[in-house]
Amino acid sequence: MADTQEKFLQSKIDFLKENNSRKHHPNKRRISEERPPTRTKVKQTKKQNKRCEKKTPLNEAGEKFFLKVKTDCMVYHVERKLGSHDPARCTKCQRKHGKLIRNAFLKNNIRKLTKDMTDQKIDEHLLKHNTVSLIANLAAGLPRPTESPTKIWEALLAGGNCAK
Repeated sequence: MADTQEKFLQSKIDFLKENNSRKHHPNKRRISEERPPTRTKVKQTKKQNKRCEKKTPLNEAGEKFFLKVKTDCMVYHVERKLGSHDPARCTKCQRKHGKLIRNAFLKNNIRKLTKDMTDQKIDEHLLKHNTVSLIANLAAGLPRPTESPTKIWEALLAGGNCAK
């Protein structure tokens, strides 16, 4: 894939060179031969000369094509650099991956521990509050059948507990 991109870019560059050469355009000068006017009425410093330099522009289609080639070259080089990144060898990527794995491990273990604790509490509650134990607690609070009925009535009227 890289070879085809390089061939494509080389063909674009060759095309640009052909368009800017004198063979195809005898009336136009090459881009590299373009120079700003050298003589002016006012003397200028070197910095001012650099600011005033203006190259003759390409025709509109040539300029667009030239910019397209430049952007394609930039995209190609960026993709080439990004494509060469190997996370298995990159220490930053390995550290980040290790942190992510550790955090996932901790989250899973915390989730398991809380689930186990809630399951244990539910089991204890079900064991303590099942129907048989509830009936047994109720029966423990009732008076014994061997007690005399007068004592039972006295305890009920007094508001106390009849069980001994």
